[in-house]
Amino acid sequence: MIKKLFFMSLVTIMLLISSIPVSAKNISKYQTTKETEKVLSTGIVENIDVHISRKVIDSVTATYTIPEDYNEDTINIVPTIFKAISESDGYVPGDGIKVNIQIINKSNNKYLYKDKSFILSTMDISNYEEKLENSKGFDGQVIAGTFGPNRTANSALRALYQKSIKKDMLTDEALGNQLQQNGYKGIEELNKYYLDFYNNKYNLKCTNLEDLPANVVSELFNGNNYPIKESNLEVAELGYDYWYNVLFSVLFGDEKYDYKTSNLTAIGSYMRNRELGNDYFTKDLGTINPSSENSLTTMNFYINGPYTTNAYMNYEFSAYIEFQLTKEQPKEIEIINVDEEPSDEIIPPKTGV
Repeated sequence: MIKKLFFMSLVTIMLLISSIPVSAKNISKYQTTKETEKVLSTGIVENIDVHISRKVIDSVTATYTIPEDYNEDTINIVPTIFKAISESDGYVPGDGIKVNIQIINKSNNKYLYKDKSFILSTMDISNYEEKLENSKGFDGQVIAGTFGPNRTANSALRALYQKSIKKDMLTDEALGNQLQQNGYKGIEELNKYYLDFYNNKYNLKCTNLEDLPANVVSELFNGNNYPIKESNLEVAELGYDYWYNVLFSVLFGDEKYDYKTSNLTAIGSYMRNRELGNDYFTKDLGTINPSSENSLTTMNFYINGPYTTNAYMNYEFSAYIEFQLTKEQPKEIEIINVDEEPSDEIIPPKTGV
């Protein structure tokens, strides 16, 4: 797991949490279920090494040692790489983190990677005290305040006010009043205003904010950041879902990153498709022999450069990783029953008729 501060300007940020419950969309197109998290198997030794560049951790190597006397049938590997770099800050759009995983087997057992046991997902945020009441992320979790986006002076709000925007104009009260003057109920219909504005601007017919093209969603989250945490549920949910389904993605080895198709390898895609990444685990960790070392092909975490905007300034982000190894069991030996005393009966050869 990770708690990461996300900086995109030189301005020091204070986080303001709002808790106005309003209605949001019913079902996200990214919808999936987050599985219950496990812990590292008792007895397995974890060692985390980090490399720092430009005051941020740009690579992590997690090594797991199976002790000499280890004899368990199943091993849960749950890397704590993100927790290890929780103190690192200063990441900007376009940055990446390389993750290397090594297994050292000192035992006398052969361990095998359990097919499709690799899980890459969002982290459990249920223990966070600050929650956006009534919110629901694509993974079914109530969104913690620091995992929600900031409200920015975007193109839609500049058009709404028709003048330069100051911080006090983005509060729930001020913005709600401005929306009412333009035919909306208030801050609870900020999402409806955004949908109307961007549908009209780009000649679209979207029915939910998340159906807007990625470049338009980025425009919605772009603009001067003061900041104020978003309280409109659909907009806040959009920010959380957009981060994990478009902006934060993972590739293996020499796979080429393309910001326009980052959704195909985003964290959410791994949650919906257990085939992603599975071949690398099968190839690299498929068989871990006694007294051997295996290394997984490097995992490259990317932050989408062009689409990540000021709404994610000081944003906390994370990921959860898990996979299992199973001990190879001895092959069963087939026992053939043989008569203790062979028969003395002589059977004559067959002759033709």
